[in-house]
Amino acid sequence: MKSCILSLIALMYCFGLSAQSNYDAATLKNELDTLNRQIDHWVVQKNTGLLKKYYADDFVFTHGTGHVDSKASWLENVAKPGTQFVSRLHDSTAVELHPNLAIVTGTLTVVRKTAAPGSNYAVRYVRVYARQKKDWQMVSHRTVLQWSL
Repeated sequence: MKSCILSLIALMYCFGLSAQSNYDAATLKNELDTLNRQIDHWVVQKNTGLLKKYYADDFVFTHGTGHVDSKASWLENVAKPGTQFVSRLHDSTAVELHPNLAIVTGTLTVVRKTAAPGSNYAVRYVRVYARQKKDWQMVSHRTVLQWSL
């Protein structure tokens, strides 16, 4: 009887740990999804101070056109007065977790203030985040498909 009770306690403990780790993973996925969306909100606001914190120093942005930006060149572009985004909205996002690494995929719809052809578009993307100490930073954004709206 004693061994049966100990086995039951051990089993309950294991299920408790499993439930806790699933909860933690779900919470972390939600936090990363929120950060991913917030970063594009800061792009619209031209909040380069916060963007500097959440883009890694070796950040690489590969656009759908094939153009590649570094952290410095992307932030410079965001800060330009002529770069005016109305919105950068995410849809169909998915977060894949790995130790100190996360891969986020989704669709980003971009609306700009200009009416120039091709200025409003949507992209499918893959983003890689790395945990740097306590914070997550975007290391890479790669557009894998782009279309005009």
